[in-house]
Amino acid sequence: GSDPEGWRRLGRSYVVLGRPADARRAYGRAAQLAPDDLTLLEGYADAAEPGVAPPPGIAAMIASVEKDMLATPDDPRAWVRAGFARSMQGDRSGARDAYARAHELDPQRPEVLAAYAASEYALNPQQPSARAVELYGRLLKTNPDNGSALWVLGQAAQVDALRQTGTAS
Repeated sequence: GSDPEGWRRLGRSYVVLGRPADARRAYGRAAQLAPDDLTLLEGYADAAEPGVAPPPGIAAMIASVEKDMLATPDDPRAWVRAGFARSMQGDRSGARDAYARAHELDPQRPEVLAAYAASEYALNPQQPSARAVELYGRLLKTNPDNGSALWVLGQAAQVDALRQTGTAS
């Protein structure tokens, strides 16, 4: 078929059914039919697997996101899209760098700060870095109910407490 929305729904169905390879193919077809619909990357992210190359339509979309970022280096939205595309490809440090640049360009947007904090945390989820703790601390000040911030800051406090009592491994 030539209905990108139908392919998107099929991809989502395959994700729910636990058929990621079929979901990737469906999202790839949707991306070929609607190459400018970057929301397809979000759906595809649920089916992406590290080390598995994206289908051509999704790969072209990712390349387009990177090209837009280079063409508009002062647009924080381009950097956010690049961060998302990189994280979807398993490039954690590249994602963190893109989100850091987006935050530098637009420090007032809490969703950019949240993405930056999450990407910093993803570099080492077993032991949150001082930078991740600082970013989540700032996020908690703007959004006291942010579950991710509460989780990471609690985890960091536990690691610190264990380190101080000498029971950390």
